Amino acid sequence: KGNLMLHLICALSSASLIFFLSWMRWRFRVKGISPSLAYFAVTFLALMMITLTGHLGGILSGVETPG
Repeated sequence: KGNLMLHLICALSSASLIFFLSWMRWRFRVKGISPSLAYFAVTFLALMMITLTGHLGGILSGVETPG
């Protein structure tokens, strides 16, 4: 049950970060400015969250074994 809850939290966090990054990118295009270093840092964080979510999903499905 712990891994399932962690997988759900990671999935919601990943989705939130993706929507946030889409909104930021839209604002950059409207204003005509380039993305800053902070944008790329948040993008890297989102990629790590997606990776962790996929890893936990593999454990939950039985494809991977923990440890």
